[in-house]
Amino acid sequence: SGGYNSIEGTQVFSDYRRTSLRTNIDHTASDKLNFSLNFNTSYAQQMNAVSGNRFQSPMATSFTTSPLQGAYLPILGDEPDPVTGYYPFLGVSDELYTGLEDGYFGLTNDNFLYSLPLNPVDVNTLRVLTKLDVSYQIFDFLKFSQSVNVDLITDDSKDFDDPTTNDGENDNGSLDNTFNQNRAITTQSFLKYYSNLGGSHNLDAFVGFEYNRVNTKGFYARGIGFADGRLQTLNSSAEPQTVTGSISNYAFVSFLSNVNYDFLDKYLVTLSFRRDGSSRFGENNRWGNFWSVGAAWRLSDEDFFPDNDVIHDVKVKASYGTAGNASIGNFPSQELYGFGAAYQGQPGSTPSQISNPNLTWETSDQFNVGLDFGLFNRVEATIEFYNKVSKDLLLDVPVSAVSGFTSATRNIGELKNTGIELTLGASPVTSSSANGFTWDVDFNIGLNQNEITALPNSEDIDNGSQIWRVGEPIRTIYIQEWAGVNPADGTPLWYTADDDGNRNGVTGNYNEAGEFVVGNASPDFTAGLTNTFSFKGLYLSAFFYTAQGHELYNASLPFMDSDGVRFGWTHVVEALDHWKEPGDITSRPQPRSGGNNNAAATSTRYLEDASFIRLKQATLGYSLPAAITDKLKVTNVSAYIMGENLWTSTKYSGLDPEADEDGSEFFRYPVGRTITFGLDVTF
Repeated sequence: SGGYNSIEGTQVFSDYRRTSLRTNIDHTASDKLNFSLNFNTSYAQQMNAVSGNRFQSPMATSFTTSPLQGAYLPILGDEPDPVTGYYPFLGVSDELYTGLEDGYFGLTNDNFLYSLPLNPVDVNTLRVLTKLDVSYQIFDFLKFSQSVNVDLITDDSKDFDDPTTNDGENDNGSLDNTFNQNRAITTQSFLKYYSNLGGSHNLDAFVGFEYNRVNTKGFYARGIGFADGRLQTLNSSAEPQTVTGSISNYAFVSFLSNVNYDFLDKYLVTLSFRRDGSSRFGENNRWGNFWSVGAAWRLSDEDFFPDNDVIHDVKVKASYGTAGNASIGNFPSQELYGFGAAYQGQPGSTPSQISNPNLTWETSDQFNVGLDFGLFNRVEATIEFYNKVSKDLLLDVPVSAVSGFTSATRNIGELKNTGIELTLGASPVTSSSANGFTWDVDFNIGLNQNEITALPNSEDIDNGSQIWRVGEPIRTIYIQEWAGVNPADGTPLWYTADDDGNRNGVTGNYNEAGEFVVGNASPDFTAGLTNTFSFKGLYLSAFFYTAQGHELYNASLPFMDSDGVRFGWTHVVEALDHWKEPGDITSRPQPRSGGNNNAAATSTRYLEDASFIRLKQATLGYSLPAAITDKLKVTNVSAYIMGENLWTSTKYSGLDPEADEDGSEFFRYPVGRTITFGLDVTF
């Protein structure tokens, strides 16, 4: 199969194109020997999705340019008006402002409609994914399988700034070229056993070996000074600036085993064990042993379980196990030196990383207990409780500057996650006829509470605008707390803190403001609800998703509601509601050129409730009845219209409340609304 996908981005000049090809080949060589080959390749081109910290970013420039400023140069008369002295305005030309002209009213001096087409930010990605499987049936109860996977990804990116634009003016044009290649090879060997042990006893098991090696390499080069914006190659630059390159790799080795046993399909037991080794850890701590045991009891199959029309298919299940985490860089345990420190043309090296030979796996112990059941032959439900304790967390923590470094990766602390997950599938309305009205509902909700239960010496660790503190969630937001506006003079106020971190007053000096635990970037719960209706070939499905009980720092607001720090920028309309005269009670200080006493500095002033409900997807479709498809000599014909991100309800004032776990959103590329029309025909 093959495909071509072309998407016009939500942001102007941020298009995306993707071409793909997939081939699957299966071959039965004999009754015992089978081969399969899967080959997938794709080539993607993504253009100009620049972030909000660039002059040419439409997200930022929309606010840094006055709404009174036009995008196109005016057409003026040849002679000035004798009274006013101005040239008469005759209309608008088709020539764009560059943003660098005298009198252009935009603080970034950039017109993105002009600069974006001239300043391409292109990322071209080639991916080739191949998998070869070989299996041999040794006996009826024993099978050997071997697979080899190769995943190759190359990224070739170009970031050019034309010399006639603001981003490229200072350097007379610039070009950044980056090339990265990532190659992953994974081999898996399994010996699988499965048998009916006689009677109602069934057993299946496997042992296996897995090897995974990833190699990455890349280079980066920059040049400045271009005679013309059409010369977008490094050898056309007047001054080479930077050339860097890197090679890195890591490997995992795993020994795996699993056993499943069931009796009468009523008593079920699962055992697993694995031993994993990773090159990322210290020489003496590269291996970890992880295991799990689980059991289930189909209670409703017991003789003592009463026959009834209320509850059925009742199964009790529980499990306990351990797991490991190695999500860190490739060499954090090593003492490293960098050899890019030249002196008078001679090569040299400097220490670049402190060693930690004891670095090892982050481990977690998890206990689950759950219940599956059905109600009234219309509802299927699962409720599960879990308690997960993670130990030896892999975190970058401050170290003594005496070492020559300020941070290092360490195994520290302990984190506990406790939660409940509920899944429901129901059919409130069913029909005895094939085309009658039906209504199906799927619902899930997850409630999670996490808490840091241990840190070295129980001391806090600063994590930017968040803090790691014993007794608090790991995504705890810790910043200055806004106390409003002084009604006497319109200056900002913040709360101060005593030695125990409690409020003890207010101050107009930001440097004297205390820091407080003011929120959590992780939601208290998430939930999803899908309703599906069908009647006589017509069907409607709607999926709602919600996250509740988390905060998000709107890092765009200090640029759009800044009390004079960025005078002349476009602001949100709410900025008009500011202090004007003594006695005014308002949440915004008096705007002053250059800012009002650090009023736009980091504080809870820009921290918002990011809870939301979103209609993630809705589909309306119709399938032709069998009487018509039979005449057309086809099996099925159905047409549909599908929408994604159709509606969102939230108090959050920024672009998207569904932000990253860092708890901050800065001119984020907006989530697009997508409408898809489709036709499915089965011959």
